Amino acid sequence: MKVCDIQKTGVIVELFSVARDRRDAAWKQRFFENVFDASFACDNPQVFHGPDGFPYFKLLTPEPYKAFDSFCICNLLEYVTENGLGIAINPRPDGADWVFSYGDILCHRLYGAFEVGQGQQGHTRTVIEKETKVLVGAPSETILPAYTRRILKSFIEHRTGDKSPGVFLMHNASDPIPQSLVFSIQRERFANEQEFNRFMIGMSWFLPRHYPPTVLSKTQSISQFYPL
Repeated sequence: MKVCDIQKTGVIVELFSVARDRRDAAWKQRFFENVFDASFACDNPQVFHGPDGFPYFKLLTPEPYKAFDSFCICNLLEYVTENGLGIAINPRPDGADWVFSYGDILCHRLYGAFEVGQGQQGHTRTVIEKETKVLVGAPSETILPAYTRRILKSFIEHRTGDKSPGVFLMHNASDPIPQSLVFSIQRERFANEQEFNRFMIGMSWFLPRHYPPTVLSKTQSISQFYPL
């Protein structure tokens, strides 16, 4: 277990004192460089559900001159990713100083960084032309590990009732983001666009920001899915 760094906690406190409208790319880079092994306090209960409905492990900047049990993200990495949790720092009724989704934490476990490239969390609508050639295959453990598959399967089953969802990795060289995860959930199974968008936002929460989740319409007949 790595020793948490109280000096980096001081940097985080300093960064949080900067007004949100002044937090530029340099601020964000410095934050990411220090937050991973900075020392934080915790609360009881340790886990809570945010206003978005997702579960988060709660971290607090420690009170000055007061003893506390030390927690840091680097030592929580395996626990939160294997239990489907995000991390919220200093959550309050009106928000939090910072919120990491499950996908953000998973990204660091897989790639050593909270964000990779220019990916933005969320889903986009893509139309694949009939003549477009794409490559499909099973996502490897290094892209979609077993513990994340289990968590995604539980989420999909809870939201859709599908007890055996599948996935494949698609590579489409003509797409701006050529690699995406395609799930065996048809758009038409949702009652309306709002319900569909809510489901897709949920899927995005569980994935790194450069993993755009994709689903198919019932007119696109593909049977080569691999079990989650």
